[in-house]
Amino acid sequence: MSAGSSQHNEREGRSRSIKKRVGTTPANEELASWIASLELPFSGIRDAKSRIRVLEARRTELGREAEKLLGDFRDRFPRGTSPAYLCKDTDKTLTPLRWRVSSTAGKSDARKRFELESEVGQRVLSALPHGALRIFLNTEVRRIHLNQAIVTTMYELERLRGFVGHYDAWRRARNTLLS
Repeated sequence: MSAGSSQHNEREGRSRSIKKRVGTTPANEELASWIASLELPFSGIRDAKSRIRVLEARRTELGREAEKLLGDFRDRFPRGTSPAYLCKDTDKTLTPLRWRVSSTAGKSDARKRFELESEVGQRVLSALPHGALRIFLNTEVRRIHLNQAIVTTMYELERLRGFVGHYDAWRRARNTLLS
């Protein structure tokens, strides 16, 4: 089966699923076809709510992964033994795990957030012995991937919750106004 016919079959399946929910009048069939053409990553409101539960579980698991990464770094570099440390930012930024300059590195940069490619980051990296540098770089590649997984999960979760809220409000209005 070609990719084109596979996508066509998938779209037809979505359309049939949507038609079951909205009814089969010509206007509703047109609406169901239009919704199916959007190729949303879910087939309906139940599926969207189910996806929310999956994403909430994923968010929890990713939180555990973040704590593990932080703990592993702290185990290798106890407080005060490194020019920088990994921390969790709770300010709802798109970078939940960040590097900070350690207070042992000097007053001017103390606790300053930075990325390894920045000027501050390059100073930190250049001050590290080879073994510590390997650990920092290994931690960094994990940090950037984990940050990406966390923020994409949180974004999808936020958007789906909004969708479900809007859909439920539409359904209440429809039921109230058309009954």
